[in-house]
Amino acid sequence: DQEGEWSEHTKPEPVSKKGEIRLKMERKYKASNVQTIVLRGGNFIDPDSQNCVMSKVYLRNIKQGKITLPGPASTMQAMCYLPDWARAAVELAEVRQELRQFEDVPFAGQTVTALDIKVELEQILKRELKFVQFPWLLFKVFSPVWELASEMNEMRYLWNTNHRLSEMRLKQLLPKFETTPLKEVLTELMSK
Repeated sequence: DQEGEWSEHTKPEPVSKKGEIRLKMERKYKASNVQTIVLRGGNFIDPDSQNCVMSKVYLRNIKQGKITLPGPASTMQAMCYLPDWARAAVELAEVRQELRQFEDVPFAGQTVTALDIKVELEQILKRELKFVQFPWLLFKVFSPVWELASEMNEMRYLWNTNHRLSEMRLKQLLPKFETTPLKEVLTELMSK
């Protein structure tokens, strides 16, 4: 939960069950002879699903003119537009002969704050939006019996920790790769 830029050199310190499982898997792949590319992204933004963090958290009340805040409005968050991430995964697979046996590649994607999301959406929707707080108390109460609530509580620190993923390794491997601007990403989400 340290603030700042997280790179392939940042020491992993999982705080969730899934994070611990992921770290064990990565260590086994690293010790094996299997070529492995870990393309590490932030919270997915999926234009074809309502089951991503952007839709389920931030935009859950957008039809009522509200953006839901899971943490402070000014906290930088690592976000990952899924079509960009998929394109990067394909491009990395195409150059795999040039890669090390184990590659840990952070995918910078879009680093945004809730304020950035609000400003862009107000321009796209041509109306003022309000912030409302995410119902963390409800998630805390139901976490013993609701797995999603438990997992959300484990990951809550992300919305309170300014962080971004480094783009350095991806730029070294794919120097021409460009991500989709936030305005285009949000415009596509609002058109669904």
